[in-house]
Amino acid sequence: MKRTNHSPRINPDSLRTLWFTVGLIIVLGITSFLVSFNGLLDVAAWVGLPHSLRWTVPGFIDVSILAYSMAAVIHKARGERVTAKWVSLAVFTLISVVANAIHAISKGEGTTMPQIVIGATIAAAAPIAVFAATEELSRLAFRAPTHPLEQTTSIIEDEQTTALEHDNTNAPQLPLAPAEESSHTMQEINTSEETAQSTPTVTESPLTVPATEEPTLSVPLEENETSSAAVTDESAEVQNETPQKPTQADLDAEMQGLATWVKEQHGAGHKVTGASVAEYIGKSPRTGSNRLNQLKEAMPELFEGEQ
Repeated sequence: MKRTNHSPRINPDSLRTLWFTVGLIIVLGITSFLVSFNGLLDVAAWVGLPHSLRWTVPGFIDVSILAYSMAAVIHKARGERVTAKWVSLAVFTLISVVANAIHAISKGEGTTMPQIVIGATIAAAAPIAVFAATEELSRLAFRAPTHPLEQTTSIIEDEQTTALEHDNTNAPQLPLAPAEESSHTMQEINTSEETAQSTPTVTESPLTVPATEEPTLSVPLEENETSSAAVTDESAEVQNETPQKPTQADLDAEMQGLATWVKEQHGAGHKVTGASVAEYIGKSPRTGSNRLNQLKEAMPELFEGEQ
């Protein structure tokens, strides 16, 4: 068996480790700033400024590096564009690097070429160290709030989605009616509404039943309908049940006579409606509409020329 020695280790997220790192970075930034400040202070004499104002040259160059590096980190944490900040930071850092390098070459005490090169390199690294220290300090001091918010938002959205899916799963599913039956039901309802709203004038012509080849109807239809009971029963039938498509064998003598009457009406140029059928058979307008729809389904050829 292996024995694991749980030796104490430093927690990188502890406050002590954080403050110790921040302290080291601050010391690094201050020393780098002092090195660069001394070089730029001598360079200020080349600008032609009086001795009392020479401190402003390293002030606005190196302080710009500090300010723009911190501003870039802050804007990045907010999710804003930082292109302009990085460009400004690069310009001032480059100016400080070149100025410190030239100052070390011209004012340094190196007598050989390696000494001059090393001195210029160290002087040029000072503003870069200022920039690096400032950026690291900003990253340690400022935490980007986007990640916790995005994680919290994602968790909330996942919980809401799970709740909705659970509700939809437990919800009772209503049976769907077939498309054909739904279309017949809507057609009958629309025809009944149009018949109830309109009051057409029906002109009846004398009925003559010629000897024509009509389908023989053998199944009798129920005749015991009263006016109020027929309206109530057939209204419930339209809402709750879909009438089955009749066949020629299901039609009775009344439907045969109705078919003959429809032919006569078409021959006389009259339009057949549910109200006219109801008046012909002596029943309610709704019953007349139902009889007309049944006749259209059984004998569609009678209505081919109807506009």
